[in-house]
Amino acid sequence: KTRMDIESRIEPNVLSVLREIGGPDRTATELETLAHALTLNRQFTQGAWLYAAAIERDRNSPASFSSLGVLLAEGVTLDKGAKPGEALLATIVELQREARRLDGKSAAIANNLGAALTALGATRSDRAMIEGGAFLIHEAVQANPQNVIYYVRLAEALKLMGETSAAKKFLEAAFHLNSAHPTLVMSRGAGGPLAG
Repeated sequence: KTRMDIESRIEPNVLSVLREIGGPDRTATELETLAHALTLNRQFTQGAWLYAAAIERDRNSPASFSSLGVLLAEGVTLDKGAKPGEALLATIVELQREARRLDGKSAAIANNLGAALTALGATRSDRAMIEGGAFLIHEAVQANPQNVIYYVRLAEALKLMGETSAAKKFLEAAFHLNSAHPTLVMSRGAGGPLAG
């Protein structure tokens, strides 16, 4: 279903090119590399399609599962400005859980799973799920204390839990690392989860 949702967002001529370059002769690693390149060029929907194709070829790629989950969270299957609903958030959590099962040491995957759990927990008003997400994000911060994104995500989770003092502490740490980081700026901006 996820692959069909992605395909519905791709123009037919672009989809035929993707099918050609993602043909049966391509390995999962090649598809993942192409997906990563498209994602870096902000071709998110096409990148998501190739990550899904890579998963279909090799179900042992934690990066493909996690990257597909991130792109779904970014809204590749949604109308512009729409937020993921509970069903899509649950799919994202499952993708990130599979990535974590395949690679339990990656700080990036811990952060991505934590952020997914936090988002789903917020939708369900499930504090335990949000706390579980915050724990995983904190694990990522400890593993890579120079990553601004992890600090911001942890601050967001802590704010959802009502832990505003702790959220401010991690937000200040992010600010000291890179006050102009796009994730920090967007999160603190009007309508962002850490506005004000």
